[in-house]
Amino acid sequence: MSRDIAEKTHILSVNDAFYKSFRSGNFEAMSELWHESNDVSVIHPNWPAIDGFEVVMDSWFRIMVESVPPKVFPENPVVLQTGNTAIVYCEENLGGSFTIASNIFRKIDGHWRMVQHVASSLPVPE
Repeated sequence: MSRDIAEKTHILSVNDAFYKSFRSGNFEAMSELWHESNDVSVIHPNWPAIDGFEVVMDSWFRIMVESVPPKVFPENPVVLQTGNTAIVYCEENLGGSFTIASNIFRKIDGHWRMVQHVASSLPVPE
């Protein structure tokens, strides 16, 4: 396996860990995936943009712990990587309804950390 393919496979495994922690409501695992910095952001469907580690993690806490986390599964992920930055975009299957998402990771101290998650509703197919 080439180094490029191995790295993209690793990035996909980190992306999968994000969705696994999301589905299971494992807030601690979710927190460990994010870069602890003010330079992170999230846009949840129908929410305003949120930035800064503490505020971003508070939004995840509200979704994952204070309510029932959605059973969201990534489908058709694509990895775009340049150097220490990677973007994974995919469809999110929420049991029949779909969103489109992009997850941005940065390699920091040898570990891929999430720095942005953006999800948006997709129109219902006719």
